[in-house]
Amino acid sequence: MKTNFLQRLEQIIFFVLVFAIPFQLRFVLHSYGISTLEEFNTLFLYFTDILIVALLIVFFMRYVGDQPLKNFLRERWRVIHESDPLYLFLVAFFILTILASFPPRSIAVSLYHIAKTAEFLLFFVYIVLAFRQYSLTAILKVFVASAFIQGVIGFFQFTFEKSLSLTLLGEAVLAPDLPEVVRLFVKELFLLRPYGTFPHPHLLAIFLVLGLFFISYMILKKRFFGDYPNPGFLPKDEERRAFKDSFIRIGMLVVVFIMLVGLALTFSRSIIVVGIAFLLAGFFWLYSSSWGAVLRERSKYLMFVFLIFVIIIAFMFRVELFERFQLVGQAALSGFGVLDKTALDFIAERPLFGVGAGYYPIRLAEVNPDLGPLQLQPVNNIYLLIAAETGVVNLIFFIAFLGYLMFGLVRAFRQETDLVAKFWKQQLIAVFAFLLISSFFYHGFWTLQQGRLIFWFSLGILVATATETKKDLIDSAI
Repeated sequence: MKTNFLQRLEQIIFFVLVFAIPFQLRFVLHSYGISTLEEFNTLFLYFTDILIVALLIVFFMRYVGDQPLKNFLRERWRVIHESDPLYLFLVAFFILTILASFPPRSIAVSLYHIAKTAEFLLFFVYIVLAFRQYSLTAILKVFVASAFIQGVIGFFQFTFEKSLSLTLLGEAVLAPDLPEVVRLFVKELFLLRPYGTFPHPHLLAIFLVLGLFFISYMILKKRFFGDYPNPGFLPKDEERRAFKDSFIRIGMLVVVFIMLVGLALTFSRSIIVVGIAFLLAGFFWLYSSSWGAVLRERSKYLMFVFLIFVIIIAFMFRVELFERFQLVGQAALSGFGVLDKTALDFIAERPLFGVGAGYYPIRLAEVNPDLGPLQLQPVNNIYLLIAAETGVVNLIFFIAFLGYLMFGLVRAFRQETDLVAKFWKQQLIAVFAFLLISSFFYHGFWTLQQGRLIFWFSLGILVATATETKKDLIDSAI
């Protein structure tokens, strides 16, 4: 009875956490004011931190049970050590992150970033170990529902040119005249780029792209009305089911349109281009494959709908999108060049252990005192950032971890025989590639709470679902 209660509590916490990924409700722990951007001069305790800790505690209580703690830890380590070198990469990565933080220039900053690294590595391990008790479809529904809400919030932020007073969800104070707010300059006017409840439009864009990947899979799993034999002469039960499936699919397409609108309004060029390209390439690949006539027809339909939606949205916001997608000015290029060059200088200065986890903005202020407060932020490339903060060796372990993960995904895809499960694993490869490419031009997966949640949640789902064909991956219609 106690185990059932703990398992139910654990599942509730997990689903609340997935839904709350975008929320940045937080409490200040310590501030060291080097930058105008709070994320890089303040240590926060987030609501999602509390959820992760609660989730891990309940999971721990459920699995330890009445056995001695020493026996439990020894058994867990033996299973991890013998089952998959993936975890050894993570252990090495964590140890090197600790070493990079010593001797600490600020005990608070060092301990905070060590704790953050441990928190999200444990969250990743939790998803991999505990995933079997969850329904993949249920997880995707919760994620997509949250993404849809973020798309709606983003649309109204853009429309009203201000934040919506959603302080309970951690929404930032937004207005186009605030210098720290990311804006779009169109026809001598500053337009607000929507944040949702994220700390930056880039993270909103990434979250919406992942939502589009997940809902695409959910739509392709649904029966299409044309899948039924003789649809005009169906038995009553089948007819009701056919209309219900069609109604649900139309609702899903409305959700897709809203999320695409929200994605366009972030004006995050690289993320929009890469995300849409991967989505459409996935549909085209499925259509041109020999996986089965049903999936090919469904993918053709979905690819056509996506293209129509993209064209409509591009026409609706053609002026703003044209301005945003023009070549970046020389000033913007040189601004990013300073951060890139500084990162390389930090790597050359301390190649083994870096400047310390979380210390990049602090060290940047020391070596570039002429930079303004808004420029004191990490380099927009997490590979350079990891090497600069924790050393080249740690970057090698991180890349080895990602490479091993990609190898496992490709192997699982090639070995899969079920059509829908195979398509899901193709989506996993696309999602993973999207995350890896996005990491080249945005630092949020390493520096921001919501970015870390997105990154480690996605990797956890990738690993947990790549190695097995779960029952709810299979659609009996095929």
